Amino acid sequence: MLPRSPKLLWDIHNAAEWILEWAEGKSVAELLNDDWSRLSVERLLEILGEAARRLRDYDPETADRLDSLNQAIALRNIIAHQYDGIDYERIWEIIQQHLPGLRDEALALLEEADV
Repeated sequence: MLPRSPKLLWDIHNAAEWILEWAEGKSVAELLNDDWSRLSVERLLEILGEAARRLRDYDPETADRLDSLNQAIALRNIIAHQYDGIDYERIWEIIQQHLPGLRDEALALLEEADV
């Protein structure tokens, strides 16, 4: 693992953790009906996706060990560039189905690096 990779993994892990903590026990309706929550989740997904892109560019070998990395990058691009067409039902599915695994993989890599 290259020297800057742990910082990027930490950003991925923390953004995912914060989103998952917020989402626990909530529904997609709560995401849709609370502007501050929706904006916060969007921003955290942007941070996660940007850290994922930087990791992929900087340390492809480590990045390849994160299963949903390319999807995280694609989601960040949608939020940043197609903000008026975001499918929040799909965002909710991603939070529920893919974010826990990505968070856990990032943490495992951090532990492996002994950070």
